[in-house]
This record gives sequence, C-alpha cells and structure tokens, in this order.
Amino acid sequence: YYTWTLAEVQDVLTPAEAEVFTARFGVVAWPQRHPRETPRRNVLYVAKTVEKVAAEVGKSPAEVEALLGSALEKLRAVRGEQKAPFVDPTKFS
Repeated sequence: YYTWTLAEVQDVLTPAEAEVFTARFGVVAWPQRHPRETPRRNVLYVAKTVEKVAAEVGKSPAEVEALLGSALEKLRAVRGEQKAPFVDPTKFS
C-alpha cells in the first residue's frame, strides 16, 4: 500500500482538496496508524463520512465528493510516478 505524509498531501492538493481529503481519510502530522519505520506516514482509512466532512467544512456533500474526486486523481498521478512499495508475497496456510 502507499502511504502519505500530511506535507506531501498539502504539496499536491489545493487547500480545499487537502481539507476534505485529510478529514475523510484521517491524514495528520503524527498519525497513530503508521508503519513503524516511517512514523509520519499515514495509512489511509475512511475516518469520516462524506456527510460529516461536509458539515465540518461548510460544504455540500456533492462539493465534498467533487473535491475528493479531484484530490484522488492528483494523488494517483503522483503515486504512479513512485516506485511501488515492497509487498511480501509469502503465502501462509
């Protein structure tokens, strides 16, 4: 999986996109959920519903969805330029 720091997200996205993206996916400066080796990197998870994010930022759910769509598109483009993270192919039975 790919992880992101708060700074990386803010560098790629507009302020409005970053606001809804970080709220929706729980991206913070010092995450509780992170790989041990990289304590500032966030493992993305759905932290809040679109409706809750919309209420918090004063936008409609449709506006939040649009901002999330453009944010995800931008982050996927950046991710596509990065080396894929190691994935252990070991199968356990």
